Amino acid sequence: MTKRFFIIILISTFCSICNAQLETSVWYFGRNAGLDFKSENPTILTDGALDNWEGVASFSDSLGRLLFYTDGQTIWNREHEVMVNGDNLIGNHGSTESAIIVPWPETNGKYFVFVVDENGKGPLSYSVVDMTLDEGRGAVTADKNIILEDLVVEKVTAIRHTNQKAFWLLTRVTGQDTDEDHTPNGKGNCVVEYLIDNTGIVLPSRREFPVAMPNYSSLNFFAAAFDFSGAAGYMRVAPNGKYIACATAHWADLLLQISYTVLDIYKFDPETGEVSSFASFTLDTDIYGVEFSNDASKLYYSTECVVNQLDLTLSTVNEIAQSAVTVGYFDYESFGIPDFPPDLYREDFATDQEYKLAIEQQTPFAGALQLAINGKIYLAQNNCEYLGVINNPREKGDACNFETRGQYLGGKKSQMGLPNFIPSYFLPPNFEVANNCVNKKVSFVCTDSRDIDECKWVISDAVGTEIFKSTERSFEYSFDNSGTYRVSLTIKIGANESSEYRFFKVYAPPELVMPADAVLCEGDEYLLEPKTDDVCEYLWSNGLTDHALSITETSTLQLTVTNPFTQCFNTGEVSVEFVKATEFSLGEDRAFCDGSSVEVKCPLDFEYKSFVWEDNSESALSRVFSKAGEYTAVLTDNNGCVSKNTINIRCNPLPVIDFKTDEVFCRDSFKVIDCNVPNAKYKWSNGETTQSIRVSKAEKYSVEVVDVNGCVSVEDIDLKEYAKADFSLIPDTLVCDDAALYLSANVPDAIDYIWQNGFHGNEILVENPGKYVLNVVNICGSSKDSVEVSFRYCGEFVFPNIITPNGDGLNDYFKIKGLEWSSGWTMVIYNREGKEVFRSSDYRNNWNAPDVSDGVYFYIMEKNGERYKGNLSVFHK
Repeated sequence: MTKRFFIIILISTFCSICNAQLETSVWYFGRNAGLDFKSENPTILTDGALDNWEGVASFSDSLGRLLFYTDGQTIWNREHEVMVNGDNLIGNHGSTESAIIVPWPETNGKYFVFVVDENGKGPLSYSVVDMTLDEGRGAVTADKNIILEDLVVEKVTAIRHTNQKAFWLLTRVTGQDTDEDHTPNGKGNCVVEYLIDNTGIVLPSRREFPVAMPNYSSLNFFAAAFDFSGAAGYMRVAPNGKYIACATAHWADLLLQISYTVLDIYKFDPETGEVSSFASFTLDTDIYGVEFSNDASKLYYSTECVVNQLDLTLSTVNEIAQSAVTVGYFDYESFGIPDFPPDLYREDFATDQEYKLAIEQQTPFAGALQLAINGKIYLAQNNCEYLGVINNPREKGDACNFETRGQYLGGKKSQMGLPNFIPSYFLPPNFEVANNCVNKKVSFVCTDSRDIDECKWVISDAVGTEIFKSTERSFEYSFDNSGTYRVSLTIKIGANESSEYRFFKVYAPPELVMPADAVLCEGDEYLLEPKTDDVCEYLWSNGLTDHALSITETSTLQLTVTNPFTQCFNTGEVSVEFVKATEFSLGEDRAFCDGSSVEVKCPLDFEYKSFVWEDNSESALSRVFSKAGEYTAVLTDNNGCVSKNTINIRCNPLPVIDFKTDEVFCRDSFKVIDCNVPNAKYKWSNGETTQSIRVSKAEKYSVEVVDVNGCVSVEDIDLKEYAKADFSLIPDTLVCDDAALYLSANVPDAIDYIWQNGFHGNEILVENPGKYVLNVVNICGSSKDSVEVSFRYCGEFVFPNIITPNGDGLNDYFKIKGLEWSSGWTMVIYNREGKEVFRSSDYRNNWNAPDVSDGVYFYIMEKNGERYKGNLSVFHK
């Protein structure tokens, strides 16, 4: 069962009497069946005198007291006796709408009783009832059986004029003449209308309105062949007067099952009386009853044993046609009713007509549909002790809630007809009851658009005890308790009064238990799930409509929970605060020097739930670290919020002292010692504070270095005293040019020996005279010594016999081999003439024949008695 269906049931249960006036409260119909609708649940009446298969009409006074009722041939008074002069009306009890009763406008106690014959074979006529006669039991006056139309179908209805005084009378003519051949006259597609005002029936007001299919004059075939002119089927006006529905069932013969079925819908203007075509639907099954919901939004029609619905709120005729849906079914089998009377035989009846009527009266059909003052629509179910009921006619489809066992008749039986009423009586003063809740002010508003002179409201409890009155057009009233109540509204327009009453229920607000206010941590999620009734709808102040909300930020939210069936609501509020986790700090990142440690303290000067280090699950606020890494502490504050803080612990290496030198100190020098750690603080053993120091003696030195990270290293260097190499070569020496001479040195700590010619080695062969220099290198530097080596010719003098003093550097001088190693020799040179051209007392091989000409010269060299002579040729070129 759908949610919407629950709503419908609820509305129908607790708002039972709606849109009602009591003139229509008492019904007599069928086989002595009757109902009284003045109470919330209709009272079953079994005292009626009427036993009729089809059309009936009844009427009560404004207080719901029965006045009279009729089957179109006889009128019975309130005492269920035939009214004075109330027999022999020229209508027919076998007509669909055999009669309708219309009050004489602005005339107390007088009524028009309009009746029609069956099968379109007779007229529309009227008689006048005066209720002041026969001691208030009423009587038919001399105005009896007055014919208005010669041939009409089985349809007659009326609707109140918008002036709320006059009435419009409506019927349809057959479209056939009264002659024996029933000659078609082309009027079968016309609705005929009369105005009834305080003067009576205004005959000049008669108008014919051509409307759409069917044209009854075209049905002459059926009339001729079966004496049946297609007259059956109800004609109803919507309570607001805006629509007319007309059912035309052409039952040619029950045995042959020949039929022609049409549902027409006309538009109607209750002010001007204008009728115009709107829609026409040809059906494939017989149609009989039609009825509108009291708001004219839905049209119901019965076909055979089925109840169907059309939605008149749709925009187009095609959409309305497509909205047709079956909403109910006369389930005659559940009542044990056979689909064809089994015990009826033709020989038991005098005529075919009587035989056919007997069959029809016992065959299961869905007959008339009639709106009641409780807002429900009742279905006549032929030969059945129950009426079908559409409990919620305004609802669409199955939601209208049709019940085939809707209303028990106390053992009496329904047949095809139900009382025919002026539908205006089902459009009483409009009012609305809203906010039916204990925790609201229930509002009562008269929504009637008419010019109302006076309003009278009465609120009472379910047993009729009056609790409040008002004469305002609208007002509010607060109810202390839930339950069923009754409100009636009587309005007065001029001299006329009309009333409506309604049972309504005041509901308790839905249960609502809001969660307690909460404090949560930022980043968390809070599921806000109030405790409510299961059927509630939800509206939060942030516009969401979910039952439960996921909250992630600080909010104060109001919730309105509404019961969709009662529209009662309850409200609540909850505050959810999201707080930041308490922050803490482990301080700046820390560092320690290799080989040491560092202590981190986390002073928490507030209360908290827990503090723990992630890596070892310890909870000490002070911790010593000797290993580098990232360390995270987790704090859970008193709100349960968790915050984290991470500190980076670095391990700084010790400064590396590297003197980058040996431990040698050279005597009579200085040495620079550099620890090679820049940007640090220094403390040397000699008191100096620089990166490097200059020392002038050999001893042990140490330095303490503190780098930029505060890390300390200490290193020392022990200088050993050394000196430069101490060596000497041989003294300067002269040797024979053919002798082998080696110069050498042997220094134990020598690193290198470097001779003047670039030779490396501690010994060198002297091959040429000259100065020989040796540098001996050790860790303290180099020491140098030298020796002058001279060669002498140790053999005989050798005298050249020619010189060429031309300046080319070759043989320019008179050189005597061996003389360079000897001195003190006298040299005298003569030319060929014996003339002395050169003399030297210590000749040094230095004569180059200057100022002499080429030629042969003679020389004499002597020393200490040793004498050498010879000749010498000179050539300058």
